[in-house]
Amino acid sequence: MQELLQAAGISLQPRQVTFKRFNVTYDFSEFPPSPTRSVEMDPDDLCCFCDEILPKNPSAAFLKANKKLRALPEVRARNKSKNPSALYLPFPQRAEHCQLHQAELATIPDGINRGWPT
Repeated sequence: MQELLQAAGISLQPRQVTFKRFNVTYDFSEFPPSPTRSVEMDPDDLCCFCDEILPKNPSAAFLKANKKLRALPEVRARNKSKNPSALYLPFPQRAEHCQLHQAELATIPDGINRGWPT
């Protein structure tokens, strides 16, 4: 290949690759603080499917979905959790439910505080 290139008046030159360094700083001050769990938390304040904190005043839609999911025949006790009320349900069946309580806890209140339409 070198010979073909040289015949055309071209040659390969060794090149050192240099990488520009990026200084990236993140500003998380705009985001609401993440709710933290305490070991002493009341199990009634945690989602039985994902052990995340539930909103203080969940919506009627959330309460209805929670009741419906708990009644499914596939629901089993989750023994490896520190939450005594923990239940197992395959992720595809509980994903929307857990997204809803996460939105009601953080996303929706944050949007209301920022003046987003409700």
